[in-house]
Amino acid sequence: GGAIVMVAGKRYAPNAYRRTLFEKMLPVELESDTSVTLNAGKPVKLELTPAGKSSLMLRLAPKELDSFQKWAAMPPIYWVNKVARAKPAAEVLLVDPDPANATRYGKMPVLAIQQYGMGQVMYMGTDNFWRWRKNAGDKYHSMLWGQLTQRLALPHLLGASKRTHLMADAKRYNTSDPITIYARLYSESFEPLTDQGIRASFWDAAGNKPGEVILKAMPEQPGMYRGVLVAPKAGSYKFAVDHDKNTTLEFEVADTDRELVEPAMNKVVLEQMAKASGGQFLREEDLFGLPEKIAAKVERKLTTREAPVVYSWAYFLLLMGVVTAEWIVRKTCQLK
Repeated sequence: GGAIVMVAGKRYAPNAYRRTLFEKMLPVELESDTSVTLNAGKPVKLELTPAGKSSLMLRLAPKELDSFQKWAAMPPIYWVNKVARAKPAAEVLLVDPDPANATRYGKMPVLAIQQYGMGQVMYMGTDNFWRWRKNAGDKYHSMLWGQLTQRLALPHLLGASKRTHLMADAKRYNTSDPITIYARLYSESFEPLTDQGIRASFWDAAGNKPGEVILKAMPEQPGMYRGVLVAPKAGSYKFAVDHDKNTTLEFEVADTDRELVEPAMNKVVLEQMAKASGGQFLREEDLFGLPEKIAAKVERKLTTREAPVVYSWAYFLLLMGVVTAEWIVRKTCQLK
């Protein structure tokens, strides 16, 4: 029921633990090529995933929007360990947004967590978080590590169930979104369950039960089950397997109209969108200079033109060479 954190390093962790129990415990799959190293010395601005944005252990300010802005202002790190992808039951909180480091599974995970047995395992793919002490001291560095430690220790301190572990791919959903539920289930003797299907249900705050779902066993993962349900109407819900109603998983469903959720302008996101698309962010008081900015922008357009070979000098010279060679042969052999 405890927890372990694996912090990646340039020499050993986690690649030195290949083909050991630690590799099975990690929430990420290691890269097959152990010699792969990402550009050390190149600045990397880590990106929060939707799960990371809603995670309280990564919150750097009381308000969510203020926390996003602080994350955007954080100094870059200069080294990230290369991994293949996150495992199916893992929750990815931070990723490397560089497309050059992405795989066919998506952006490369940097911070991920998953349930393993009766405990939790967290993978941190960089040892550069100390750089966040620049101009801020231990304010954010200590806050982050304190919240990570609290998150990992809390289930054990609160006496969480040792036989039932429930996880979701997110904490908040919109109406009609797919919700993926993972469950790791053990018998009374703490052996992984072997049933092919486990019945489960969920209900709202008033006790109404919108529906049921069958969790199916995941191949080659004893005791691990997975199920998908459709997010019902907006509200707070609890999920539990039928044989253990005391262990519940809570999630929230919101309306799909996101336009009115946060009416304030998100300047940080707009600037990031403009930068990614090659544009520029302008406020209304700066719009007078928009025509000049558009006129000053130079667009390069590459065009191709097809030229028939018969009209080229090379073809003409080749043809003349063949005719001249024939004439010389005829004269030499005295052919008519």
